[in-house]
Amino acid sequence: MASAMRSRGAEVAAQFDVTPLGDGMFGVDGQYGIVRATFTDGTNVPRIAPMRAGGGVWWPNAEWYTRVGLLHAFAQNDVVLNETPTDGYNLLNERIRNHIFFKKAEVLQPGLGARLFTNVKF
Repeated sequence: MASAMRSRGAEVAAQFDVTPLGDGMFGVDGQYGIVRATFTDGTNVPRIAPMRAGGGVWWPNAEWYTRVGLLHAFAQNDVVLNETPTDGYNLLNERIRNHIFFKKAEVLQPGLGARLFTNVKF
């Protein structure tokens, strides 16, 4: 008979307008997420995402939206038999391994990146 699973967690995100700056608004944001899952016999559930925390600063106006942020994933050491722990990372790291992927040892995730978006109105 299979063991039942017990999971618990929380995810919180917030943003705050700090002050007008030029013709836009300067602000800050933050996020935090954690999940913990075990079977009723106390053993860990496999491939559970690690705790993550991050935040950033941003400035939008009518034409632009700029944001700089950082996300940190903590190490995941709550593993099962035949599963390996995964190091923590920031998105600035060169070697990011996502704990929930079956092929995490072979497939690296993208690290530092830049994005450019545009809106076109007709």
